[in-house]
Amino acid sequence: MYKRILVPLDGSKLAEQALSHAAAHAGQFGAEIVLLKVLGPLPEPSMAGRSVVRSAEAVSAQIAQDYLEDVAAELR
Repeated sequence: MYKRILVPLDGSKLAEQALSHAAAHAGQFGAEIVLLKVLGPLPEPSMAGRSVVRSAEAVSAQIAQDYLEDVAAELR
């Protein structure tokens, strides 16, 4: 029935409570779990230099990636 189950996460324990339900459904249907973390807004380039914004984007993306990898490791 399900091929993929999308689990949006914001880093909170409340959001992570959905993981056990997603894992149960994934096991039942042989579905893949897709984890998602949306990055928050960053400063406008006019307020900060473009290189500062790019650096902030890279740091935010790495933090999100590390978080999702940790969550995925726990699911495995």
